[in-house]
Amino acid sequence: MKQYIKLGAITIAAIMAILTVAQLRKPKIPNVELIEIHKLKVDTTISCSGVVEGADSAELTPQTPLVFKEIHFKSGERVKKGDKIASVDKAATVALLAQLIGKYSSIEGVLSSLNLPDSGMDYSKLPIQDSILSPADGIISTWNADGSTYMNITEPLLTISNPDKLQVRLSVNESLISNIQKGQYAIISGAGFNSKYSGLVTDIASSARKELGASLSSETVVDVFVTLTDVKKDIKPGFTASTKILTNGSENVLMAPYRAVGEDEQNREFVYVYENGMAKKRIIATRREFENGFEVISGLAEGEKIIADASLIEADGTYVNIP
Repeated sequence: MKQYIKLGAITIAAIMAILTVAQLRKPKIPNVELIEIHKLKVDTTISCSGVVEGADSAELTPQTPLVFKEIHFKSGERVKKGDKIASVDKAATVALLAQLIGKYSSIEGVLSSLNLPDSGMDYSKLPIQDSILSPADGIISTWNADGSTYMNITEPLLTISNPDKLQVRLSVNESLISNIQKGQYAIISGAGFNSKYSGLVTDIASSARKELGASLSSETVVDVFVTLTDVKKDIKPGFTASTKILTNGSENVLMAPYRAVGEDEQNREFVYVYENGMAKKRIIATRREFENGFEVISGLAEGEKIIADASLIEADGTYVNIP
């Protein structure tokens, strides 16, 4: 009798173990939220980054390399027209020029090295100024001397910017430039300043240029200039600025939230559409990015219901629960 009881207990335990394993192997049905896809009214914008600079500036480029005895102002300080920015050490400058002439064996060699215009003038007799004077009222936005020496005469030594008139120089990819026009409204923000500024597109460069992109590959860009309509003390030349340019007013677009869109091993974008209690994978194509999600240009129709968070679904055809 005891053997039967013992055997029965073992049988019941085995059945319970099998049921437990089966329960553990049973796929979990995730609770998900559904979103019905509709067209939303959005402002069409182009987002790009750039650098704040003076919209009204004056540059000074000396004729020759210079050695400075004393520098009276530094970058970022305010000056008035005629202020002495730096005193020139004429003796040290003459010695530098003589050294350059000796190094290159001829005046022509110096001219070629420094990209000086060959005017036929004896290089050693070029007039050496006593000091550097500010060409305008404003703030010193650039100072290109290396310590006490100015060598690269192909670039301005000094740039004075009007702090009350600033602009953002933007690098816009060639694929987007056709949507930008003078007079368009822009919103400017940045990590270096707390205020959000408004501005207008005031100029577009007449030619494109090559720029090294984030992926270290070269891309073709066009410089666009946005002039700020108001300037406060927290924004300065040299700051990085993120800018949104309002291009074509408002329009209705089919939008999918960012969390609802996934990317598979083949780099295809997809969403999970809710069909008959299951999450069915659907390949889609997107174009622009907005504040609330991607613009969907193919693969979805208005009124379809999709899973709000694609990361909750482990595989195509997973059954889901709607709380």
